[in-house]
Amino acid sequence: MGVKYISTRILNNIPKLKLSLKINKKNITLIGDDFQSIYGRRGALMENFLNVKQYWPDIQMFKLQTNYRSKAHIVSAGNAVIKQNKNQYEKNIIAHREGNDKITVLTYNTDIDEAANTIDLIKQMKDKGKLKSRGQVAILYRTNSQSQNFESLFVQEGIPYKIYGAFKFFERKEIKDILAYLKVINNPFDTVSLKRVLNIPNRKIGKTSLERLESYALEMGVSLYEILLTLSEMGTTKIIEQECGIKLTTPALDGIKDFIELFNQLTTAIKTLNPADLTEYLVKKIDYKSYLIKEEDNEQSAEEKHENIGQLINMASKYEFGTANANEEIISSGEELLRRFLEEVTLMVDTIENTDENSDAVKLMTIHSSKGLEFPAVFIVGAEDNIFPLANSLLEPKMLEEERRLMYVAITRAKDALFISHANSRMTRGQTKMNPVSRFLQEIPNDLLKFYDLTKGGGAQHQSSITEGATVRHKLFGTGYVLEIWNNLGIVKFHNPKFGLRKVELRFLEEC
Repeated sequence: MGVKYISTRILNNIPKLKLSLKINKKNITLIGDDFQSIYGRRGALMENFLNVKQYWPDIQMFKLQTNYRSKAHIVSAGNAVIKQNKNQYEKNIIAHREGNDKITVLTYNTDIDEAANTIDLIKQMKDKGKLKSRGQVAILYRTNSQSQNFESLFVQEGIPYKIYGAFKFFERKEIKDILAYLKVINNPFDTVSLKRVLNIPNRKIGKTSLERLESYALEMGVSLYEILLTLSEMGTTKIIEQECGIKLTTPALDGIKDFIELFNQLTTAIKTLNPADLTEYLVKKIDYKSYLIKEEDNEQSAEEKHENIGQLINMASKYEFGTANANEEIISSGEELLRRFLEEVTLMVDTIENTDENSDAVKLMTIHSSKGLEFPAVFIVGAEDNIFPLANSLLEPKMLEEERRLMYVAITRAKDALFISHANSRMTRGQTKMNPVSRFLQEIPNDLLKFYDLTKGGGAQHQSSITEGATVRHKLFGTGYVLEIWNNLGIVKFHNPKFGLRKVELRFLEEC
């Protein structure tokens, strides 16, 4: 029995669909929105929307041009942006809801300021009753790597959050891989971390070989690292089998030798490199980006994961030679800096794992993940050229139009309130970079916008009454006393020697 009727919401494979189905031309319905075609990198071609009449010349088109979700100023902003695209059907979306509000545009000095003040604004909206819960807020960003600043600050503030469409930062495989390497450098007897990275990238040490190595280590009462070190010095697989009774393939033994050589190079490098530089050195040494490309079989996905590692490097960049330890002694040891960095990571991971996700959790997601969703309040962050739109789209008209459709999707997720922010400088792989304001933001008429320049200390900047010498409490680090205050930062010596001397934003301190 043949197919008589077909209705589809996606127009990705129209030629294939037409050729594979013998169907009455009058019995097919296609539903889609060319303004929201944002999956070109996955093969969802915009041309399938535009060339429908080539496949079905007699097809009738009905344009649904009323937006029932967003207030009028949000719909107008979306229209202003999307009309800049040339390859699309002509439509003029009309808002069903009235309202003469404006979109809030916020300018910050740095990406850290952007994250901190965004969280402040969400707290203020909740405190003033503009939100029933923080769960009504979504923070949208172009790439997953942008979540880390927000996640770190949410953890410090004790505010629950939920990542949609992706893992939380420290749950991502690439972050776990690199942190496992750093943990092994810090402590080669960390067998769990060692097992994770022994075959990253692939060193031909198979599951059976690893089981034999672990069994022998258990029998000898030594660590897996000590077994690897010993075997790497024994020469050949034949000698190893004769003296240890372990059967290994030649490629597996070569892999063990390769790992030990790498480990020795890393433990030498740590003597002169801070954690950020050590991480960058490690990533290049193991050619982790090529490993990601091979694993993902998708260069775009691999690039996004590589950017996530860049955020880890940003996080590590505050651990520099010359900072003080708990006894106010200057740190000149790379090993000590790495240990302190890993302690902070462990503390954050433990805190995240013990935080319940509930209906009051702020939503964080990429714009791609937000498609089909709606929220009373939306923050679009990182509205800068090279971030949004992506740098590789700026010289490619077709890609730039898809980036613009992404901005349209982001804008129209908001029901009531929309905030768009950008920073004058942004940390990228431990280096400060300056990006111009996103061209998409400049396509929105000024009469739909209200501007706040927070680069000069105005707006939502935190004002604190804490003074030098005050005893303070931090949600994670406990109690301590303030040695020095500089702008909105306090140099605090915490009573718990595990945390020691730290630079903390005053917003996170309460006076005892």
